[in-house]
Amino acid sequence: MTAPALLAALLFAGPAAAAPPEPAAPQAAITRAEAEAIARALTAPAVYVARWGQAAVMAKVRLLRQLRERFPRRETPDAALVRVCLRLTLRLNNTWLEAMAGKRVYPGQEDFDRFTAAGLAALKKYTDGLDREHLWGPVDDRAAQDILDRELKRGLNRLPVYRGRGYPPEPPPSPEEKEYLPG
Repeated sequence: MTAPALLAALLFAGPAAAAPPEPAAPQAAITRAEAEAIARALTAPAVYVARWGQAAVMAKVRLLRQLRERFPRRETPDAALVRVCLRLTLRLNNTWLEAMAGKRVYPGQEDFDRFTAAGLAALKKYTDGLDREHLWGPVDDRAAQDILDRELKRGLNRLPVYRGRGYPPEPPPSPEEKEYLPG
């Protein structure tokens, strides 16, 4: 639209159309504390996953190093190290508690002891099936992780169904889990 046409439209439209629009109501500013609370709420899940993810990686690296060192003697890793790896894996993968019948309850200490015993037995069976001249490598590292994950999932499937809303509450971190947390 050209300038003269625009001017003509404004003149013929009347005084209401020619008036400038009223300014919008001023937005209420949020306080610094509110901004920090919003930022914490947005970043809390990422921080949770990052911290527990680092802890799980540290525990699994220590477990795989122990497996590699003890393999020539056909010794199994420490049960406490296997148990903390299982705990940290479940803390990161709580969707593994979901089943067709509903969500499972969060396992207790005796459940993790049972999962650990089954995992150690499966690792022993795997290492006994390898040749004496076998050199432990990345394929064996992955197989060991898969064995422990499979035993954890198998154990979780035997737990009773959780009847509450949402996911079952996680227990507070154990001292052996806190040992692997960064910072």
